[in-house]
Amino acid sequence: MAKYHVGLDVGKARHHVCIRDLSNNTYGRAFSVSNDQEGLTHLVAFLDALSLDHDDFLIGVESCPYGLNISYFLMSAGFNLVEVNTFRAGQFRKAKGKKAKTDSIDARCVAEILSFGDHKPLCMPEPVLDNLKELTRFRSDLSNERTMTIIHLR
Repeated sequence: MAKYHVGLDVGKARHHVCIRDLSNNTYGRAFSVSNDQEGLTHLVAFLDALSLDHDDFLIGVESCPYGLNISYFLMSAGFNLVEVNTFRAGQFRKAKGKKAKTDSIDARCVAEILSFGDHKPLCMPEPVLDNLKELTRFRSDLSNERTMTIIHLR
């Protein structure tokens, strides 16, 4: 059973984190970590300071391509991750009366959404399949571009 709900608002360069302590229903101050080895290691060290048992954490990650790096890192460290729909988080924020959209408010909303319990586990694509999919799209784009260039030349 999770003792902490962790909301992650993912970004290209920085991720914003808000931690909810379920034992006394309090939220910690939101903070950010960089999207690199040093920042992600700092996040894991911060979570380990709260509890060494990684099953005590339920981490909600917005479904966004920028979240792949942190998701792979946290899953390899043994944390439980679930996917939170970005649109749902935005609608939840608006329903709470928060018109301003800031990264710390979004991280807190993700942490709150985890209390509902109807979230799906984060399924990460295999890196090889993900790369193959990206290469296939790139080939298709190049092929279309080649066709358009031939049409323009004629």
